[in-house]
Amino acid sequence: MKRCTKCILPANFPGIAFGRDGVCSYCLHHKSIAVRGESELERILAPYRGKGRVADCIVTISGGRDSAYVLHQIVKKYQMNVLAVTFDNGLLTPEAHRNWRHFQDALGVRHHVIQAKKEAFRKDIAKNLHAWLKKPSLLMIPIFVSSDKIAEIYVNKFARQNDIPFIIRGGCEIEKSLFKSGFAGVYDTEIGKTNMKNTLKLLWKYGLEYVKNSRYFNSSVWYLLEGFVVYYFYRWAMMKDKSIGFFDYEMWDEKKIMSTLYNELNWEGPSDDTTITWRIDDAGAPLYNYLYWRITGFTENDTLYSNMVREGMISREEALKRAEEDNQPRVERIMDFLNYVGVDITFDELEKIVLEYKRKCKWRGD
Repeated sequence: MKRCTKCILPANFPGIAFGRDGVCSYCLHHKSIAVRGESELERILAPYRGKGRVADCIVTISGGRDSAYVLHQIVKKYQMNVLAVTFDNGLLTPEAHRNWRHFQDALGVRHHVIQAKKEAFRKDIAKNLHAWLKKPSLLMIPIFVSSDKIAEIYVNKFARQNDIPFIIRGGCEIEKSLFKSGFAGVYDTEIGKTNMKNTLKLLWKYGLEYVKNSRYFNSSVWYLLEGFVVYYFYRWAMMKDKSIGFFDYEMWDEKKIMSTLYNELNWEGPSDDTTITWRIDDAGAPLYNYLYWRITGFTENDTLYSNMVREGMISREEALKRAEEDNQPRVERIMDFLNYVGVDITFDELEKIVLEYKRKCKWRGD
């Protein structure tokens, strides 16, 4: 497969074009990520320190690496009285649950888990997976795990009810994948850029998928629509001026993050035989990344490592090596997820469906 000569994005990546010397349009249009700085973060946090009735702020955590690091920094470096809050939709892995306990022990923080309608979400995932297996579509893969998009609503409500004035979240520009909406023809070479026209186009494309496959019209429709509004109209849905992303102020640094987690938080990676450390809190990740990889030849890992190459964090050679290792199907975890949600299918049967769809799909990865 032809790939960009600077990053590792392949020639079938949505919206990609190649310029001189085989450098892709995502690299050619790339603007280095700028952060606002630690002094600016301190200025924002200072008025809240010691002021909350229950806590100065909430740090949302999942058990994954980024949120764990943010929690550590806000507690240790910025000396805030933190309440860690987790939205549990039933799709968090055993590793995530195990790491919660490590964080609490290491930092002495209180931890509140918002228990979502896990059984309802589980049944809805099964309905949507059955719909997908009957008529596969690259565009519809994200809806398997989209119940996490409404986490913002639950966390904001909890903060208001408990008079906690500020919320701090992880997530960063480096980890934006760019390609999922690209399967609907909605993409841009600038990371994270979108506009109203593209958002409405994406909503229209999803609507067409529902018309093509009526099995998607089930009880998940309303919270998926709600999640779409939260995700694509973020500023309207959040607590204005009372919520920030930590990595808007401190540059995301994988080596620093992992060193902190291993040395100070007793963080543990996956228990299966894999080197991957990203998305280990998400039980659905092995399935949806397997589908992307099998059909197109690339996954979220390719975009992550390409972003890291552009920022000078790793070499292209390292990116290729890590993507190849991390993209290998985690069959045991895929089957664990399918069994959990109640989809009775063998991996061979799944592979047969996926390969047949790949044969017909214009984003074939061969």
